Amino acid sequence: MKPRVITATAAIAATAALLGTSATATADPQAKAAGEEVISFVSNGKLKLGKTITYQFVCGVGCNVKAEVSIALPGPNFTATPVTATNVPAGQVLEDKLKPNGPLIKAIKADKGRAKLQATITGTNVATGEVDVDKRTFKFK
Repeated sequence: MKPRVITATAAIAATAALLGTSATATADPQAKAAGEEVISFVSNGKLKLGKTITYQFVCGVGCNVKAEVSIALPGPNFTATPVTATNVPAGQVLEDKLKPNGPLIKAIKADKGRAKLQATITGTNVATGEVDVDKRTFKFK
């Protein structure tokens, strides 16, 4: 390897290390990879398209939840109002239901292969303040 490539690689690694430590020191406590049980999705696979679109998630501990969803389409995307729930007990399955209007349903049906529902759920452990963010992209049946 050339000396300038090694120097550039070392500089990038040092910068990443500095940014990583400063970002985690000021942020909320994050769920560790082994302990990401604060919140998780229950729904797997493709979602059924109808008058309502439903996906489920569960809190592993007592938590506050915020769910954000958008539907990616060819052309303009659709973004729904975020859903929040407070003091959800551990193990309770929550369900987010979207009621798309007629033109949105037609747009999804017209191009089911490219239409996707992108969901982001954020769970905050009530006792410790630990934050867990899960993202999932669903396709339609």
